[in-house]
Amino acid sequence: MTREQKIEMFTMRLDGATLEEIGGHFGLTRERVRQILTKATTGRSRKVDSMVSICAFPLLGEYLAENEYTPRKFGEMLWPPTTYITQKARRRLSGETPFTVAEWKKISEVTGLPLEQLMKEKETGPCAGTQEANKQTL
Repeated sequence: MTREQKIEMFTMRLDGATLEEIGGHFGLTRERVRQILTKATTGRSRKVDSMVSICAFPLLGEYLAENEYTPRKFGEMLWPPTTYITQKARRRLSGETPFTVAEWKKISEVTGLPLEQLMKEKETGPCAGTQEANKQTL
């Protein structure tokens, strides 16, 4: 999709066109139109934004968002592709289950970020306290 088409799509939306109407004009589904408009206005996809919001580790979350990692793409960085790779990645990133030593080392290697800084968790929230569990795996 060209820049001009995206501008036309955005203009149509501002003029009150529905996602379905815009999709019909461009031969796209309304969901694809929503995805394009979301990325055009925020600079990131909804999946990438969810990485930042679920991630218990701020530095890692920001790195993943800047590099447009989805949960699946992040999971594929660490493990062989499986059916449950996205769920496994979400559980690790949220702090629900701790990363292993090998996983932390792989993340540090791929991102180029220091291990100690990567492992720092958010100060508050439901995931606070999993940092100790992650340190125990080291």
